Amino acid sequence: YEVHADYVVNASGPWTNRVAQLAGIEIPMVLSKGTMVVLDSRPTRRVINRCRFPSDGDIIVPVGTTIVLGTTSVTIEDPDSFCAEEWEIYEVLEEGIEMVPVIENMEIQRCYAGVRPLYEPPEELGDVEEGREVSRAHFVLDHEELDGVGGFITITGGKVTTFRLMAEDTADLVCEKMGINEPCRTHLEPLPLGE
Repeated sequence: YEVHADYVVNASGPWTNRVAQLAGIEIPMVLSKGTMVVLDSRPTRRVINRCRFPSDGDIIVPVGTTIVLGTTSVTIEDPDSFCAEEWEIYEVLEEGIEMVPVIENMEIQRCYAGVRPLYEPPEELGDVEEGREVSRAHFVLDHEELDGVGGFITITGGKVTTFRLMAEDTADLVCEKMGINEPCRTHLEPLPLGE
């Protein structure tokens, strides 16, 4: 396909580098798979997060009538080919049982996995051995400054919980590049069903 636009924003998550390659750009990424386990009841009404350095299986989140245990961080190569592995499920369960022993008597409802698109800035390349060591921060990359490719901006990294800030930072850069001097208003808008 041919695309004609003043600016293209690459917001393609774990496919960030693949999309950037279409513009002749390489973006150093670490793809970190996270597996979560959903159990059939809710023995706690509060989020439980183990007070330690981030590691696998360190959080329990009540959701509706269930709890979600998570998560793992496993570096993968292909964002189109991954699944929740049996060993990850057992590891997350074992860690959950340590925090809330009654979990041992609960049934697994389902398991799922997703891929975090973690950006590894060039100055840090090779310094990390696994996905958990890469920052979960978001990065807005101006490819005109970084790679000499005008009209192309990438937003990557971050988390679902920071998506509005990610959008605001990206929109602010695009507006600045286009000479638009209007403050972003996304933080003032209620989320759907948020009122």
